[in-house]
Amino acid sequence: MTLSLGFILPPNVVLAAFAGGFALYFLGNYLTSPSSTIPWFRGVFSYWSPGSSLLTIYQRSLFQVWVSPLIGFSVAAGILPILRRPKIFIGSLKSLLRIGSSREIDNYPLILLLLLFFSSTMGSVALLNYLVPNLPLTFILMTLLLSSGWSFIYTLVGTRSYGVIGIKQDVPYLKEGLFIAYMNLTGFNNAHVWFAPLIITTFGADFCYFMKVGQICNASSKSMYKAYFIVFPIAWLMSFIYVSVFWSIAPMPSNVYPGTNIYWPVQAQWLRLFISMGTRESGGLLNPLAFLISFIIASGIFVFSELASLSIPLIALASGMSQPIPYPTSLLLGMMIGKIIEYRIGRSFWISFRNTVVAGLSLGTGLLITISVAIKLILKNIWILPY
Repeated sequence: MTLSLGFILPPNVVLAAFAGGFALYFLGNYLTSPSSTIPWFRGVFSYWSPGSSLLTIYQRSLFQVWVSPLIGFSVAAGILPILRRPKIFIGSLKSLLRIGSSREIDNYPLILLLLLFFSSTMGSVALLNYLVPNLPLTFILMTLLLSSGWSFIYTLVGTRSYGVIGIKQDVPYLKEGLFIAYMNLTGFNNAHVWFAPLIITTFGADFCYFMKVGQICNASSKSMYKAYFIVFPIAWLMSFIYVSVFWSIAPMPSNVYPGTNIYWPVQAQWLRLFISMGTRESGGLLNPLAFLISFIIASGIFVFSELASLSIPLIALASGMSQPIPYPTSLLLGMMIGKIIEYRIGRSFWISFRNTVVAGLSLGTGLLITISVAIKLILKNIWILPY
């Protein structure tokens, strides 16, 4: 599926994602390994050894070398496009005033939509206060501004960003940065707040994308709302059943579920990093100098792309840096295959039908995954029986 996305993504996005992953996990890991030809960087990535698996290298290099540069680059990728194009921010706020509702308009009243939004975000703050009692009032107010205020504003910005430039702009690690700043200023330090289910999201931008696809397919907005809210609780309930079945077969993480062995340690390290605020307890993972240098490099790339009128999406570069190198490599291969097909059958024909090809591959892949997972579950259940 990652390969097929290369058929439809813009070439500059694919190339930027590949350049980001290649720079860190191919060139960067070599230049910081014990075998590096540059003495200044040699041995910074000390965990590398010949024969190491790709995913082990990804995990260990990420947290020994690249975590601070990645955060700095990602923050720059989120902030700089907003500063460069403030009209996106202003226009997103003005768009609210144009929302109307009547029998002729395919939408629900604005007051109902706002009520749903703020009841969910404010409800998450109330749940946080219930699960982690005796929080300082100032901390509760900060979480309210994050959940209701920031989510609301940046959902509008992300939605308009989708429509104007085709990529959702976001400011990463905002919650983590504010939590750490608050704790450093006040001395408050309660690790439980990092695990509480506080809603800080720009998912509304993705939902708008989903709604637009429905409109293109001649489905009404109201019918898509209804379908979503009917399916969501069913999927939520079934997820508990699925996880219970998986867990009864074998523990997680384990070799039976290799994905958990790969990504759960990474997620745990990210959380440990922020909870310990980059101190010695986290192994000194946060490096302010590396953060600053990567922010400056990203700013330089952004300024160069603007002056040279080149489209170099920083968000795509950051995305490639945050993923194991097979993902951006698959995107690149998909783009190359798409160009070969385009050359063979003609550009206009390929442009007209490539989305259909990707949709067909998605359906086929989903069906194959469903069948293969079902067979795998049966085999695992047989294997784990005592006889």
